[in-house]
Amino acid sequence: MFGNPLIFFLGVLLLFVAIALGALLACYKRCPRGKLIVVYGPARGQRPRFVITSQGRFVLPLLQDYAFLSLASIRVPDVGRGLTVKIGETAELRNSAALNLLKLSENEIVRLVRERLKEVGEEGTESVVRAKLNELGLEVVQE
Repeated sequence: MFGNPLIFFLGVLLLFVAIALGALLACYKRCPRGKLIVVYGPARGQRPRFVITSQGRFVLPLLQDYAFLSLASIRVPDVGRGLTVKIGETAELRNSAALNLLKLSENEIVRLVRERLKEVGEEGTESVVRAKLNELGLEVVQE
């Protein structure tokens, strides 16, 4: 019916390998330039949420999910002279950004920064402002 059984077996094996390879490649997520990839969900021996920069990572479907955070500077208008912030470069700041800013739009981040600055008030020193922004995972680029 199928001719040579060895050829049939090799064809089925080749099909299985191609499907497995395609599924494996579909799980690999590459981080675009100028962004952070945040992979979250259970992982072997790791915290539930972790950040990878400019690298690729296998994301297990149904167990993990991922999102991107932009590393671009964000201008916060109408705050004194104006303020420009961006996600910090240390692992601690990037993890804070992943916890606080993930899936927020740029406008929502600006609103959050304004709220934090209102908590500090007009008399807040530069170090207090920086500390409040560091809680969000942000650092001041320019004032």
